[in-house]
Amino acid sequence: MMEFLTSCVLCSMSDVPDLEAMMDGEEEIDHDTFRDELGHDAYQRFAEELGYGSGMRLQDDWHVSYHRSTFKGQPVVYCVHSAIEYIFAAPNQAAA
Repeated sequence: MMEFLTSCVLCSMSDVPDLEAMMDGEEEIDHDTFRDELGHDAYQRFAEELGYGSGMRLQDDWHVSYHRSTFKGQPVVYCVHSAIEYIFAAPNQAAA
């Protein structure tokens, strides 16, 4: 299970090299893998926060992509939605 760590818009300028390294070293994953990495509850919260619900579903939005990489040395998965990277890490790493 993973928790929200940060997004590119919440990062400071000093984090830009880490964001670039994360994106340069990414591996694209499918929606189901991303959902499984987050766990049901975290995935549902994330989808609802982005405005998905009874109409459009996150898994049906072809503008969204999912990735696995590292951020500041931590294994992460992230979702790119509206050109914003939403980054998730294991709970003990998300708090670090």
